Amino acid sequence: MTFASAIEGGILLNVDAAAPAETRALAFIDGDGKWFGLQDASHARLLRAAAPDEVGVEHVRLQQLHRGVPVRGGELVVHLAGSRVVAANGRATNDLPANISPVT
Repeated sequence: MTFASAIEGGILLNVDAAAPAETRALAFIDGDGKWFGLQDASHARLLRAAAPDEVGVEHVRLQQLHRGVPVRGGELVVHLAGSRVVAANGRATNDLPANISPVT
């Protein structure tokens, strides 16, 4: 899946709406990240969390991690309205080698 939007208010997270946007986005990954190719929140890191836009939606950009190494092109944006996910878009790379070494 590369895009999903929710109807009727969005997907309710088991996290308080006052929690940081990153915390809420990672809770979504723990519960539903598999649909985007992410097993759980340990396979993602925060790139950017924007302040709420003019309609109150926060946009959190996450990057895929494989064995702790960032995956180029593996990104997901979670769109939050309080403790609900109203949309998510992006993609994870699934064909990754078992043995890796980070390169700088």
